Amino acid sequence: MADSKRLYPKYFYDPLGSQLFDAICLLPEYYLTRAENEILTRHADDIVASLPGQKTLLEMGSGNASKTRLAIEAILRNSEI
Repeated sequence: MADSKRLYPKYFYDPLGSQLFDAICLLPEYYLTRAENEILTRHADDIVASLPGQKTLLEMGSGNASKTRLAIEAILRNSEI
């Protein structure tokens, strides 16, 4: 049995590693990021609207912050300001 290939997370934190991570996320086998983005694109407004009171946003993982951006935009659209 062949050993599984792996890339240690410490290599994701420099500019080249970030580009590599973004490229990995585009692979058909790596559906998780696309699924998360699709969920947030479709449901971020409903999620934010269902949370009462003041909201606190936590950073949603390493990468290009696309998921965090979707959440921030939903919060801004639903803010009472």
